[in-house]
Amino acid sequence: MLAKEYIKGHTAAQADSQHVISLSLLNCDRSKATTATANFNQVQRSAQALFTLFDGVPRPFDEEMNKAFEALYHQDFVHNMDGEPLNKVQWRERLNTFVETGTRIFLFKFEPKDEVHFEAGIRVINKNIDVVGYSSGTISGSTLLEIKPHEDSKPSYAMMPGQKVVLDEEHTHIAISQ
Repeated sequence: MLAKEYIKGHTAAQADSQHVISLSLLNCDRSKATTATANFNQVQRSAQALFTLFDGVPRPFDEEMNKAFEALYHQDFVHNMDGEPLNKVQWRERLNTFVETGTRIFLFKFEPKDEVHFEAGIRVINKNIDVVGYSSGTISGSTLLEIKPHEDSKPSYAMMPGQKVVLDEEHTHIAISQ
């Protein structure tokens, strides 16, 4: 009878049925949000696990790195940071170059925006560069599907002592020679 008070014009059975449906939808939304949170947490943990391996010591892209790479990146991953898309294999080659040159990578921002989109900030340091970059991205399940420059990326670059802005056609980089 209580449900009838909330849903006028329906029989008690209809009102009770609609009330149950409403609760089910509420639980569905809560479950969906919980799943999204769990997926984002897993992506962040996977990114931290991979980037921790970029500790500044030059070495080959070994099995440990490959395992961490595979845990983070979706099979259809696309990286759009350099004006042309890099697929997963091409991105692995880029990271291979980074690790062989003793690059350090730090994830300092990872902020979900909705159920599948996020904003991130990373710092990449090696003997030739010290770059801070911001991006937005998309996850699929608990893996990264796509990364692209954040719309505010150019003004968001952080300048540190000894750094200068380097303009290369349409791209802005911050670089420091060490």
